[in-house]
Parts: sequence; structure tokens; C-alpha cells
Amino acid sequence: MHYWQNFWVLGKTERQGILFLLVCILLSLWLPGWLSPAGSLSGQPDKAALAALDSLQQQYEAEKSREDIYSSFEKPEIRLHPFDPNKVSKATLLSFGLREKTADGWINFRNKGGKFREAADIRKLYTLKAADADRLIAYVKIEQPDEQQAGFKPERPKLPLVRVDLNSADSLTLLTIPGIGPAFAGRILKARNRWGGWFETTQLLQIYGVDSQKTADWAPFILLDATRVKRLVVNSCDLNTLGRHPLIGFPLARRMIAFREQHGPFKDAESLLRVYGIDAALVKQLSPYVDWSTAQQAP
Repeated sequence: MHYWQNFWVLGKTERQGILFLLVCILLSLWLPGWLSPAGSLSGQPDKAALAALDSLQQQYEAEKSREDIYSSFEKPEIRLHPFDPNKVSKATLLSFGLREKTADGWINFRNKGGKFREAADIRKLYTLKAADADRLIAYVKIEQPDEQQAGFKPERPKLPLVRVDLNSADSLTLLTIPGIGPAFAGRILKARNRWGGWFETTQLLQIYGVDSQKTADWAPFILLDATRVKRLVVNSCDLNTLGRHPLIGFPLARRMIAFREQHGPFKDAESLLRVYGIDAALVKQLSPYVDWSTAQQAP
């Protein structure tokens, strides 16, 4: 019995071929006997062969009838039309010939906040076959708000330009400058604490990661208030304060304090040249940061 079950698994052409082959085999076995002299004398063909032939004929006609019935069932006609993937219903998706699993995946994608912004976005659905996407993509029509359809772009309000003083701004204020993020804001504050501030934008090049292009980009948004620069009172500063300044360092700071204790307070830039290791170039760089006052000098 299971042989016949396997028989129905075969395709239409294969089944018909097997039946035709069996008919030919039976005919080749039956015709010689029927046409033999003994058969001609008796005038009666082999009854067993005839019965087998009739059985095969009936199975062949039944198979043909089954195939005719199946072929009579017409598949529903698929008619594609323009649709918005952000609004299309499950019923419409099924009418496009999509599987129910695909239609459910489509709806679930939208329910979870997914949005199709262009026709090609439907390919992102993992349940949608590439062939189905190719069929549908030409019919995708995503509705846009009236402003977008007309090419309308709302004008952004122009905010007044407020320039930031790098010699006094805190980290949050520095972040308002275009091109300055948390990393640069931290570096600027660290460098300002060491230098005391800046007088020219070219001095910003001493900060790690800052180049001439960045200073040019920042220029419209920054200013350097010289009155906010923290100056060194060289006649009263201790060793730690002098030594931490980038232009001085601890070895030179020790010599400056020793000179001050031996010869008295510094009066002007010329007096600094008398300290070993200080030349005219260094005095020119250091002078803007120096306060020559002696009011705070220790007794």
C-alpha cells in the first residue's frame, strides 16, 4: 500500500510517464499471447492481462481527472496599485500576494515605531523576500506633509551672536562655541589655569589638538579679555607659583627667587635680564604675564 502512497508524491508528468510505461509493458506481455496461434484458436485473450490493463486504464483516467480538477482552480488575480507603506493594511498586503507572516511582520514593524522614509526602506523588512520587494517598490508612494511636498523649509531663527571670553568662560559656556566639545573645553580650561589666560589667538596653538584652522573657525565666536588674564606678582610669588608657569619652570624660578632675595624686587623687564637663563626673547613673552607690583611682597 505504501508504494501507491509514494506514487502520489510524484509530479503529474512523472506519474503519467510511469502509467504509460506500465501499459506498454503489459501490452508487450499480452499481445504476443493473444496473437499466438493458441490464442487465435481459442479466440480469447488472457483474462488476467485484460484485468490488469483495465485497472491501469482506470488509474490513468482517475489521475487525469484529478489533474483536471486541480487545474480548474484559478489562482486569485494579483493587482498591484500605489500604496503608502506607513498606512497600508494587512488585507491589502495579502492582496498583493504576500505571505501572512510577511504581512504580520510589516504591521509589527510599524507598531514598534518603525517608519518608511523612502521606497527602498521596505527592503529592511527581513520577512519580505527580495522578489516581492522588487515587485512592490515601484508602487510605493510615501505621503509627505504639505510643507515638505511644497519644498517648504522653515527658517531657523537667527540668534544674536554672543562672543565668549576664553579668559573667563566656564566649561558649559565653552561648549556653546561651534567646534568645541567636552574634550577641547577641558583642554582649554587646563591650559588657562597654567598660563593664566591669553592675549592673542595664536597662543591657543599651544593647546594640544588646536591648529590654525580651528582658531580661524572659532574666531567669530571668541574674544580674549586681557584684563581677565591672571598675572604673576614676581616680587611675592612663591616657588610653586612661579615654577608651574609654562614659560618659567622650577629651575628658573629658583634663580629668580634667589636673585630677588639678594638684589631686591624686580622693577621692570630690564631687571629680569640680570637673572641667569633669561634672555630678551623670554622677557618679551613673559612681560605681559608679569605684575611688577611690590605691595604684596613678603617682609
